[in-house]
This record gives sequence, structure tokens and C-alpha cells, in this order.
Amino acid sequence: MKADNLEFLFKPRNVAIVGFSLNPNKLGHLIYQNIMKGGFKGRVFLVNPKGGSYQQRVIYPKLSDIPYPLDLAIIVIPAQFVPLVVEEAVEKRVKSLIVISAGFKEVGGRGKVLEDKIKLSLKGSATRLLGVNCLGLVSYGQKNSPLNATFLADMPPKGDISFISQSGAFGAAAVDWLLNKRVGFQYFISLGNKTDIDEVDLLPYLNQDKTTKVIAVYLESFSRGKEFIKIAAKVSQDKPIVLLTPGTSKRAKQAAISHTGSLVSDSQVVKVVMEKSSVIQVTTIEEMFTYFLMFSLLGKKKVGRSTAIVTNAGGPAIVVSDLLDRYGFTVPQLELKTEEHLREVLPWEANVTDPVDVIGDADAQRYKVALEAVARDRNVDNIVVVLTPQITTQVKETAEYLVKLSKRVPKPIIATFIGGKRVEEGYQILSQGGVPIFNFPDNALKALKAVFDYQNSRKEKKSYSWPTKVQPFSSSLIKLAAEIKEATLPKKQVNSYWFWQLLKKMSLPVVPTKFWPLTDLGQLKDKRQVEAELELISGKLAYPLVLKLAAEKVSHRTEIGGVKVGINSYSALKDAFWNLVELAKEKELIGKGSYLLIQPQLGIEYELIAGLKKDPNFGHLLMVGGGGLQAELYKDVSSLLLPATKEEIEAKFQTTKIAKLLEGYRGRPKYNLAPIIDVFWRLSHLVELLPELKTADFNPLILNRDGLFIVDAKGYL
Repeated sequence: MKADNLEFLFKPRNVAIVGFSLNPNKLGHLIYQNIMKGGFKGRVFLVNPKGGSYQQRVIYPKLSDIPYPLDLAIIVIPAQFVPLVVEEAVEKRVKSLIVISAGFKEVGGRGKVLEDKIKLSLKGSATRLLGVNCLGLVSYGQKNSPLNATFLADMPPKGDISFISQSGAFGAAAVDWLLNKRVGFQYFISLGNKTDIDEVDLLPYLNQDKTTKVIAVYLESFSRGKEFIKIAAKVSQDKPIVLLTPGTSKRAKQAAISHTGSLVSDSQVVKVVMEKSSVIQVTTIEEMFTYFLMFSLLGKKKVGRSTAIVTNAGGPAIVVSDLLDRYGFTVPQLELKTEEHLREVLPWEANVTDPVDVIGDADAQRYKVALEAVARDRNVDNIVVVLTPQITTQVKETAEYLVKLSKRVPKPIIATFIGGKRVEEGYQILSQGGVPIFNFPDNALKALKAVFDYQNSRKEKKSYSWPTKVQPFSSSLIKLAAEIKEATLPKKQVNSYWFWQLLKKMSLPVVPTKFWPLTDLGQLKDKRQVEAELELISGKLAYPLVLKLAAEKVSHRTEIGGVKVGINSYSALKDAFWNLVELAKEKELIGKGSYLLIQPQLGIEYELIAGLKKDPNFGHLLMVGGGGLQAELYKDVSSLLLPATKEEIEAKFQTTKIAKLLEGYRGRPKYNLAPIIDVFWRLSHLVELLPELKTADFNPLILNRDGLFIVDAKGYL
């Protein structure tokens, strides 16, 4: 990747518009007008094959005709001509490009070919490109020379939010929403197809930008997942990153045949991954807007747990109290002198213990005396002001006072004015005054919790480093893994026998197992010889036994009757064996990779599960939790990104219900978790041996007083 110097994109001294049009309805003209109206002070050059002039500016026929070095060229022409212009720009050594034009890989076919040509032209050059198929860029990076290189209807005001959006339409909606809130941007960046510049390039730049206080990111796909995590982990130590990633609810294709694939959806993958980077992930548009608004408006104010409520209505105050409890805040016991003062200045029927209820006929002055006292109280960290419009309520005056108080007091003040038309003026006053204001308290307090969590996570986690990889493997183990990889076709199940041998060679606790191949029916014609071998096997394994049918096409063998348990004699073993042979014939499972597995039946005290899943963006994840029906029915599982330390794996396992049971819940026998965590950790090493492993299932793992045992294992490349 070439040097990520984006200064010329965000702080250009001059701009060329390739595709300028005299038609005021064309995008080339609209972008020109936005640049001029936005206040850009640099030189603006116009390019159109027809030439001519406009507003005393020369219209150059080609980009290369401009007789000056260029910092930024904005391209808004039909897609089929864009590769030639990009090639021309590279030859001219234009520092940066924004390609507004659409019709590339997003439409497939010829469009993808065109985009590949653009990538080829950029390769090895110093030219950086934003887009293609994007809304453009708004930048306040250049002092006194803001740039609105978009076709947005309005110029966003200046602020301390930098917003990266893969979707132009979503970005436009965010800009419009913030206009109403009187909150602005330092940068608004529309990524489009991410032909060159992506989120990984932008985060370090925004981190070093002194004006940017919060980074909002809307992504529909990750370009370089692992790099994103590492960079986001560093940036999050300095500035909050609020991330919305829609379109992640589809299950992986492997889900139908893999426990892990079905239990760990794509949306869960993103959630797990973001925990590694301290990114604040949101799930709805409203949440995203609320969060970055709260981070922006609160600035450096310290959020604590103790949250006072000042209200003119008892019912809403009870709701707010419940929400505070839900999000981990506490309603404080006010200092005695605060309560005594409130009794003096408020009507006798007012409540002076928190929540402080100034009652329904409160005017602005009553709110003021109550809030002044609460704001001075040393037991109060944050204040939530609840207002409902009643006949005596002075909405405007109360809002104006709150703006003054918020600027004077270091404690966070959140307002929730519940209503419609009667509170509209107050809502506008608070928005313009920089006070977080909401119609309803739920999202407000959820966003306040996000700020609280972020501020505290920065204290606990000053830096993040990736765990070292596992110890080098033996040459024989590496050789066996290579043979398995060579013998297994992509998107196919690893041969059960060879996968089992790999686990044994890794010194994992696999239960003693005899594999009986069902390659063809010819092997089973001599019934007496087959039964004689069965008798020898049964003599080496202690009863009771389990007999299982293992085949590539079978994901849940119990559903087809492919498991026989409680086999207590040689006679029962023979019957079960021929029964499963008939089942294999019936289900057309005779062939390469099919086996009957004979195992001792272990005493089961608990069933656990472990699984591995490879995400195309972020790499492998490990899943751990309760196994068997507990995994499928209750989904008592938790996942984390690999590589991971034993401590990280244990912390994840501790979030499951099965872990609480194993710790002696309500008098149950207590288990030492250390050997269990060690097995999970060693299973995670499989992804070092077989990086191509797409999913792997170990379900169930049987836990009893003798230890933890692997009794079932499947792997898919």
C-alpha cells in the first residue's frame, strides 16, 4: 500500500471539476456551486470537452490542459470515460481524486472491468482516490477554506464529528439530521466502492486531526478486517469510534452443515470482533445518531454512575429511574444540606429526595432553584432533566436556563422534553445551545451509558497488543496437516479419520475410537469375518459402547438415527452395527469418507461445545459454551477472535451459563476450569496448523470427574 498521505484530499489548495456542465441541473454544475457557496478559497478549474468559459473561468477540454499542478480533481462523467481520465490524472501527478460517477463493480459485468482498469492505473502511483460511486467529501480541514465537494442539498455546519459513510444516501440523511440538531462535522467522507481509499486509511488521519472529537462510521463491508481491528484499537484510545454495520444478519453458507456456522451468525462475528478493538457498535440508525451526538455534545465532561433526576412529573421520573437502573446508573442520596435547602425553596408537596419533583405547576424559576442545588451536590455526577408541558410550564425560559447551566457546570446535563408542539421551541433552544436533548429518555440514557463505558475502558485498557502465536509445531504434525490439506477439496469436510489423528497428535483428549470404513459394500460381504473383527474390538473397549455413523453428508447424525448408545454386549454391538450399515445404504452414505465409529460410552455430567469459524474479513473465531441441546436450543455460547490468550478465552467462557454451573452454582459440584480452558486454547491452535479451516465443530465435549473428552469432531476446509 502506498503512503497514506491524505493531506491533499482534505486540505487542497486547488480543485478541478472534470465533467463540469453549464446545465444547472447536472451534477458537475451542482458540485461547482456547492464548492463556491461553501466558501472554498482555493483556485477552481473547470473541465469539459466542449471548452469555453463560465463566470470568467476557462473551461479546459482536458485535465492535462490545466497548466498548474493539481491537489484534487473531482470526476463526475459517465463511467466508461472515467478510466481514461484517471490514467490522465496519474500521468499529470494529480495528488488526489474524488470519483462521483457510478456504474462500476456495484453493477457487475462491464462495470467491474472499468473499476479494475482504474485500480491498475493507480497501482504504483502517489495519486489517492476516494470513491468510485460516492457522494463526495466535506472538509473543514483547511482553515477559513471549507470544501463542499458533494452534491448534498445543504452544507453541513462545522463541528467536531468526522463521519465515514460507505452509503451516500445514508450519509445525506445523517447530514440532514444533524442540521436540525445544530451539530456539525469536521469531515464528512463518502467511501462509495472503496476502489482505493478505505476506512483503514482514514482512521489514522482522523485520529491525528485535532478538531475531530468523535468518529462515526457506517460500513456495509470491511476492506481489510484485521488491519481495521488493529488500527481501531489504537484510535479508540484517543477518540470514540461509533460503528454501524447493517446487512450482517445472513448466515454463513456453512451454517447448514456446521454447528459453529449456525450458532455464530455474521452479525455476531462483527460484534465479537469489535470487542477486540473497543469500537462502540450500534445496531440501529437512531442509536448511531444519538451516540455520536452525545459524544460530541458532552465533550470532555466526565460521566459518573450517580445520576440525579429533576422533574415536573412523577410518572416519567419513575420511568427514568427504571432506565437508569437498567443501564447501570444509580439514583443518589442527596446531601443533607441539599435536601434542607430544597425544602426551603420548593413547595411543601414537592419531593426533595431524588428524584427531585418540582411538581406539575413548576415555572422556570422553580426548575432553576432546584437544579442549582442539585448541581452543587457532591453526590451527583450527572443530571437528567425531565419536562412535560403543563399549563404553567415555561418551556422556553427553562430551556434557556439549561443552556446557561450546562456551559457553567462541569457535570453532564441531559434533557428529555416529553411532548410535541408545546416543547418544540425548547427543543430548538437546547439543540442550538449544545445541550443533549431528547423526546424520550431511553436512547438518551443508552447513549450516556456508552460514554460512561468508553471513558472507563480507556482507563482500564491503555494499549492493545495481539497475543503471540503458538509454539512451533513438530515436523510430523506439520506434515500430517499438509497431507490433510492436500487430500481435502475446498468447501469439503475433512476425512473424519484423519481429522481425528490430527487431534490425537496434538495431544488433545480424544476418546479411544475405532474407525470402521464404509468405503464400499464389498468389505462387508464376509459377515463372519466382520463379526470376528467386531468381537476383537469389543474385547479391547470397556462396555457400554457407542456406535456412530460418520459421513460427509450428515451434519446431525442423531436426527437420522445414526447413533446407538448403551451397547452392553457383543451381541448388541453386532445388531447395532448391521442396523447402521442398513441405514447407510438407505441414505446412500456408503463411500469414501464414511465410517462407523466405535467408542466407549462415557459418563456424562456436563456437555460442552467448542467450534472454530473463519470469517473472510477478520480471520478465525473460537466459540465455547454449553454443548448438545444446550448449544442448539439455548444457544449458551460465546465467541472471541483468534489468536487469543488463555485469559481471554476464560473471560469469554465465564459469560456462559454453563460456566456458572461448573463453578458450583447452588451447591452443584465445583469443577476446576483451568484444564477446560487449556483444551479450548489448544483447539484454537488448529487454525495455525490449518489456516484454510472454514469451520470445525467439537460437539459435544463430555465433562465428568475424569476430565474433558472430545467424542465428536468435524472440520471443513
